[in-house]
Amino acid sequence: MESEQSPLDVSVVIPCLNEANSIGYCVKKAIAAFQAAGLRGEVIVSDNGSTDGSIELAEKLAHESYTRNKKDMGAALQAGIRASRGQFIVMGDADDSYDFTEVPRFVEAWRKGFDVVMAIALREKSSRARCRGTHNILEIRF
Repeated sequence: MESEQSPLDVSVVIPCLNEANSIGYCVKKAIAAFQAAGLRGEVIVSDNGSTDGSIELAEKLAHESYTRNKKDMGAALQAGIRASRGQFIVMGDADDSYDFTEVPRFVEAWRKGFDVVMAIALREKSSRARCRGTHNILEIRF
């Protein structure tokens, strides 16, 4: 793990509520993606009151985990973002519906100058760039 002062390339923030069946897969996929792409990254699981052992699994696998007693996904997400140290932040659910192995594609797009990069699950697998106001947006379809 990097020292507290070292900037990281990316932080993956995963809000979690009772996802013991999938949180381990999500964390492992993100870490494997960091390693495969040579990225310096961290995974932060921000739990908001799980009772199924999710937080215990996250504490074993993730770089950091936080527990909130209040069941509020927005608050959990905000806490994870505040704790992040990455230049870029990727957010995704803990139910394994997002492919965290795609994190390097997001970082690559940000480094090319896109302000926002978002994943959209569609049948057509491609990428589409567009400009919305003053922000360059890249949609990565998977």
